[in-house]
Amino acid sequence: MPTTKIDVGPKLDIFLATSPPHRYVATDTIFGEVQRIQHLVSADAKVTIKLRGRAKTKITSKVNVSYVNVNVWNCDRDDIIEIEQTIYSGPVHIPEDSQEAQGWPFSIDIPQVYTSAAGLTALLPNSFNVFHKDDEGKVEAFIEYALFAELTATVSGSLKKFEATLPIHIRQLTPILTTLDTSDLLDKAHVVKSRQLMPGSGDAERSSSKKLKSLFKSSPTPAFAFDIQVTLPDIIQLEGPNPLPLKVRVIPDWSKTSQEIVNVPQKITLTWVSANIVSLTVATHNRMIKHVEQRSNFKIWEMVRALGKTNIEIPWSKEPEDIDVGELVNLRFGADRVVPSVKRPNGLPMTVPCEFPLFPDHETNNIKHANFLEWEIIGRIGGEKFTTKGVRPVSVVCLGEKDAYQPRPITRERRH
Repeated sequence: MPTTKIDVGPKLDIFLATSPPHRYVATDTIFGEVQRIQHLVSADAKVTIKLRGRAKTKITSKVNVSYVNVNVWNCDRDDIIEIEQTIYSGPVHIPEDSQEAQGWPFSIDIPQVYTSAAGLTALLPNSFNVFHKDDEGKVEAFIEYALFAELTATVSGSLKKFEATLPIHIRQLTPILTTLDTSDLLDKAHVVKSRQLMPGSGDAERSSSKKLKSLFKSSPTPAFAFDIQVTLPDIIQLEGPNPLPLKVRVIPDWSKTSQEIVNVPQKITLTWVSANIVSLTVATHNRMIKHVEQRSNFKIWEMVRALGKTNIEIPWSKEPEDIDVGELVNLRFGADRVVPSVKRPNGLPMTVPCEFPLFPDHETNNIKHANFLEWEIIGRIGGEKFTTKGVRPVSVVCLGEKDAYQPRPITRERRH
């Protein structure tokens, strides 16, 4: 079950008013021309153009038959859209030595919604492709759109048929998100115990003060109780203009903190921050269900080190303040599957490739794709380590405005 490949030639070709790769947004109009340059004479010909969208899955499983592993595969196809037009009907005459193709222009409006097999109206899903292989078999799932041209002509009493195929990419349009909705997640009941929490217990003083050591021996180790608040985005917009928020705040719980250090400012540093997009694709065929999990690491700490830092200190005035690690490293995602980040100390921009392409959330009859944000934060208070981590759903959407659409002239010169 391969994806649809480009199949054009002198017998029949499809030219579009956009430069390849041909990318469109739902509600765009596709302008193009079906062309033929090879000799043809027919008194009765017809040219059609079709836009077709499909969601396809192929699940291959290894089954043991008489101690031999046999691959058993199951394919499923869900038709999303099919728009067909007859763009010409009549005689065709193309000379044998023609250097200029005969063309038949067309325009197709891409819908924003479609009607599913269940009769429900849904947004047209984005072009999508995922492949996974392991010891149990492999899973292929993709959503594809393509143009199919057909020329039928009566030649010497016989009906001849010529075809051309051109895949295109389609995505949904979303408003530009100048501000991102966020959620505050609270990880409660953290406690660290250390003599370094006491006022004036820095490393230099502690190593030189016998009086302080004596005091420590006779008093219990102070405890600092706190909650950790992590602020994360609800939506990630590819090519969005603003950095993704990833805020960390330590909230003291003075009711459970040792009395001698209540309201005493502490040194809080982050020594590790990581975040991943975990993409989950569920491919189905009848009652067969396969899950594909892919993980793309933001490599945040590499970005922090590129700034020349080995840790991040959380400010503390009257209370601990929050630190936005996302803003610090300018954490944004590009549609070209890289993470635009910070500049290195040498001034060169740093880009971090994603292990897997990022696709917006979508659901068809046989494919469901969702994204999750996974994080881990490690830090120190009073020299003692603390950790918080978790995972939550996050919505991934495409770029929020149309690319500059500059139609190019459609040439009729020979390109083969």
